Amino acid sequence: MAITVEDGTGLSNADSYLSVAAADTYHTNFGNATWTGTTAAKESALRKATQYLDSSYVWNGDISSLTQALGFPRINIEDFEGRVLDNTVPKNLKDATAELALLSLSGDLNVTTSRSNYVTKEKVGDLEIAYSSSAPSGREYNLVNTLLSSLYSSKIGGSTVKLVRV
Repeated sequence: MAITVEDGTGLSNADSYLSVAAADTYHTNFGNATWTGTTAAKESALRKATQYLDSSYVWNGDISSLTQALGFPRINIEDFEGRVLDNTVPKNLKDATAELALLSLSGDLNVTTSRSNYVTKEKVGDLEIAYSSSAPSGREYNLVNTLLSSLYSSKIGGSTVKLVRV
């Protein structure tokens, strides 16, 4: 079944922030040769990326319509330069969707990652490893977080929080 791309009007049946054609162009422009596969596989990857985004971030602003399927479009939202992003799907959200879709082609986006950088104790005989209490349990996508930094206030289940001076 073909994906339905959100066009900024608050579609009730949208399931992606980006079309396959737009993702193809994005990955061609950035030389991402691993963006391959059937149209169906790419559509699935775009759906997974969109689902990940909407389930992982607390978006700034308010949804445009109570009947819209996705987190965008929104109202009362601006980027860092003060440009109003009301009733749009921002370019950086589309770029983040493309990046996550590429990653989802080779694996699950919601896996528990290794906490090896947070080892506080390691024993070789009868193997024993202890992790710092601040060790993250999930995967972080730094480029995606950077692309989206003006669009969200916090991550769901994460430790990233944007502070706002009142």
